[in-house]
Amino acid sequence: MSETALMVAIVDLALEAELRHRTEQGEFIRPLAVAPLVSYSWLLSYCRERKIRSRNCHHTAESRERALIAVQDDGLPIRLAAKSAGMSKSAVHRIVMKRRKSMVDSVDEVGFETVPPYRCPEHGKTTLRPCPACAAMR
Repeated sequence: MSETALMVAIVDLALEAELRHRTEQGEFIRPLAVAPLVSYSWLLSYCRERKIRSRNCHHTAESRERALIAVQDDGLPIRLAAKSAGMSKSAVHRIVMKRRKSMVDSVDEVGFETVPPYRCPEHGKTTLRPCPACAAMR
């Protein structure tokens, strides 16, 4: 075995050991591909070949609450709240929408029926029938 092949084998073993260790600690594979020499697709195929899998880590109650506070109280957009909480945009959106749905009553006690919008041929879209502008001109 040549010296170069030996070095490649050592680097390969070290990389595999590091990836196994970090994924067992709960890290995902995507953030590990930050070096400019290692692309995410290469790292993913490398992990598949060696059966290295990241565990499914559910978000903690603290990170969910932090994202909710960032969106609702601080007024941050979902993208920035997700970045600050260390979550994906879709996860934050799902949590925020679930909270909003739980806070809104499904049926109002003082409900009223709405009418569909009406398009006046002269003045365009209106919710009142007949069109108030047409009625005023008559």
